[in-house]
Amino acid sequence: MNGKQETPRIAIDAMGGDHAPEEIVAGAVLAHRDGLGRMILVGDESRLAPLLAQHQATELEVVHAPSAIAMDANPSQAVRGSDDTSLGVAIALLRDGLADAVVSAGNSGAFLAIALIRLRTIPGIARPAIAVVFPGKKGPVILLDAGANVDCKPEWLAQFGLMGAAYAKAGITSRANSSTVCGGAMSANMIVNIVMPHATRSRNCLITSSGVPLTAVNENGLRPLAISHF
Repeated sequence: MNGKQETPRIAIDAMGGDHAPEEIVAGAVLAHRDGLGRMILVGDESRLAPLLAQHQATELEVVHAPSAIAMDANPSQAVRGSDDTSLGVAIALLRDGLADAVVSAGNSGAFLAIALIRLRTIPGIARPAIAVVFPGKKGPVILLDAGANVDCKPEWLAQFGLMGAAYAKAGITSRANSSTVCGGAMSANMIVNIVMPHATRSRNCLITSSGVPLTAVNENGLRPLAISHF
């Protein structure tokens, strides 16, 4: 490594999400030009190549995947037929060490199911979680889990807190400190994946039982939030 930070390789499910692949390619090109990493677009090459040509970004790597997982696909069914899908191939790139991260705006249930089976969790973590970043008066606030789990055990909530604190430290840029708020599963209509370099340390972690409103006001300005009505 020689003390130098390597450029992250980010595998992108180019066929997942609203208005894919056009909007996904456009976002990947912007991220590439902003220097956020080496973008690897995964999807139907016959559809991706013309879009990259339009953006004059033919230098971006494309990994061909002939099919895609529909937004309304059942997660268990998606897992069984995921081998040749853009999401399945993108996750396989991470598993095989050919990418450092995976981004998808597609079917979140399928994303979590495939990742859990192919990547497994790290030691000490039972379940994955979806994190959402809120703006705060003194820096961003991370809330998790935001929809990956329906019923949460108390120890899972504690693990969410550890993961949120680690993400705040490693992935959120702020001039001030960031906080982590951990609650039970919540309903979310949209999940936004944000890639940001470097981080400040995490300060607070508020853990509540599943379904209980978050009523604390912390130093970052987080106001009362009913997690069942996010």
